[in-house]
Amino acid sequence: MISVDIKARIGEIRFKGDKSCIFIIETEEESELQCTITRQNIHLADEVKEGQEIELKGNISAYRKIKNEVEFIDNILYVNSIAQVN
Repeated sequence: MISVDIKARIGEIRFKGDKSCIFIIETEEESELQCTITRQNIHLADEVKEGQEIELKGNISAYRKIKNEVEFIDNILYVNSIAQVN
């Protein structure tokens, strides 16, 4: 896992439940990254709102798999803290 500190905008909330929250952030480079708040940090889910500018810290888990000559890449950022950017 790779530790990161990112300033980004929340683009879309895909799932917000009692045990996890999954959302997409858009970075300055106009790329997207899936973020997950797990059960141990679920209190941070209250700060997740679409279109909001945030600064978050977490760990990226990156997977690469080739199946039937097609490459699948799955990068997920597991969120440890969130702060609003003014």
